[in-house]
Amino acid sequence: MERNSETNPQDLFAQARGAVFETWQIGISRLPVWIFPPEGRPLRPRLVVYGSLDREVVGVVLSDDEEETESVLAEKALRSAVCDWCSKPARIEVADSGLAAALADLLAGMEIAVGLGSDFSLLRAAEREIIAKTSQAAEISPPGLLSGDVTVAQIAAFIQATGDFLTAAPWRLLGSRDLLHVEAPEDIDPELRWVSLVRAGKHLVVSFYRSGEEWDAIDHGDLVADEGTRWFLPMISRWQLSANDTDLWDRFDLPCHGEDALCPVPVCLSDGRAIRPDPHQLAFLEGLLRTLAASREQDVDTGRWDKEVATFLGPRHFTLGFPDLLELAEDLASPKEGIDPDDWIGDLLDEAQEVGGRQAVLLARHVLALQPDSAEAYLELADATPDPAQALEHYSRALDLANEGLDQVDFGFEEIEEDDDLDADQDPTTPLCAHAGLAESLCRLGRREEAVAHLFEAYRLDPGDLMGHQDRLACLLVELGRDSEAQALLDGNDGLGGPAYTLALIAFRREGDSPAARRALRTAYRNNSHIPSALLPNSLPEPEDESFFNIEHIEAADYAGVATAAWRGTSGALTWLAERNEDLGLAARARSMRPGKQAKGQKKKKKKKRRR
Repeated sequence: MERNSETNPQDLFAQARGAVFETWQIGISRLPVWIFPPEGRPLRPRLVVYGSLDREVVGVVLSDDEEETESVLAEKALRSAVCDWCSKPARIEVADSGLAAALADLLAGMEIAVGLGSDFSLLRAAEREIIAKTSQAAEISPPGLLSGDVTVAQIAAFIQATGDFLTAAPWRLLGSRDLLHVEAPEDIDPELRWVSLVRAGKHLVVSFYRSGEEWDAIDHGDLVADEGTRWFLPMISRWQLSANDTDLWDRFDLPCHGEDALCPVPVCLSDGRAIRPDPHQLAFLEGLLRTLAASREQDVDTGRWDKEVATFLGPRHFTLGFPDLLELAEDLASPKEGIDPDDWIGDLLDEAQEVGGRQAVLLARHVLALQPDSAEAYLELADATPDPAQALEHYSRALDLANEGLDQVDFGFEEIEEDDDLDADQDPTTPLCAHAGLAESLCRLGRREEAVAHLFEAYRLDPGDLMGHQDRLACLLVELGRDSEAQALLDGNDGLGGPAYTLALIAFRREGDSPAARRALRTAYRNNSHIPSALLPNSLPEPEDESFFNIEHIEAADYAGVATAAWRGTSGALTWLAERNEDLGLAARARSMRPGKQAKGQKKKKKKKRRR
């Protein structure tokens, strides 16, 4: 057994006094809460409870060090107990044979009996009290997956299907307006018949509806999403599971998927109650995921297709369809009389921009059939494809075509109004968006040096930085170690939230926790106090904010989206930010309480969506 090399077990009971007669107990468990360090993986603290049956008292040791062995934790508990009670036990009881072996090795030659106990009510009561104080999640946790009378083996098969689904390409092709109809199997709950996939950051939620009309009513705000009976299949990080599901994953060592450790947690919300799927429902969900994982882009684009897949309860036949896609294809095939072709192409591109997903792909392909040199159509195809290599080809083609038609066109945004009647291929924002798309695709392919050139060009075409390329470019330069170029790009912009934090990061990279780095961070915090919480969403609380809506929240989220990689790539930077954040918040509150001082408003950078 491994021991703590910095301590001497022989001096464990040096403070003990009096006769040796007591029976102690030790228990080691994990709290149902996660700790999110600024750097590294989340972890659950281990709770070590020790008690004296004779004294009827307990003590606690918490550890968030994953490297500490049971032997080390037990020794810490014993040292705390001796310090508390100044005594030495005659016997120590534990509930786990592994912990008993660790203690026997630790206490070898000390004439202390170690064995398995039967009644741990003293420790269990202490554990319940501590858990209640540290986490409300244990009290309000919904029923776990096993509550649906499914087996662990079936859950494991379902999780495996989830992994296949997450790694397959077709589901990534779908947009928020692509509503999937499950035509077969027919023996499924009506609430599971219609499906949409919604991506929220790195997470994915599969939502189910009774009908297309219900989905449309919820989408337009005519129906509250949590009314009635609704099924959801969220795929969330391992450390966001409820307490009961956390215990399930722990107890049976169930797998997670991807670098974000995603786990599927299907649930039905009905009249305020959370219901988990029964074996038949879970088999349907498994089959649906396997069907989508096995589907090809060609299948999806037909608008209706069939698959036979295996499930834990046997093979199932699925028929899936996109009614809106089929209706759109039929409409496009109808002859159009009395409509100017140029006007129709513009309308098709506007509609593609609005609907996204597979409908946008169909519209863009139809435009290319009418006008093969449409840069805007290639831009739509690029935006809709999840494959960065394929997107790169589409963005490159869009840029080539746009440059051919825009040689004599002014690139300025300011003169473009919403009602301007511009030909799609004369839109001066097209090359800008193509450069930005090329940069993103190159980054996803690991070709970040090439991406820099395209971001520089996008920034040049948008001199007012209305589309926020400066933050992305500066952070990418930092990621590549080109700090001086990033500094030159941002000089004079420390009055804005994002650039000021990047300048603080550059100062930290150069000198560590220096006075200059602290000054830069204080300046950044005054500009936008929400950015530290956005960079460390689980580690830091949001600053107090009296307003219901604050544009700083949006700016913070935007900055975190492009800057997190640069901060994570700088060893110690996020830890430094977390450590300094409390001091910054205290200083800000102290300034706000000074008499005769008025808060200075910061001029906010205006942003505008790309016009397409």
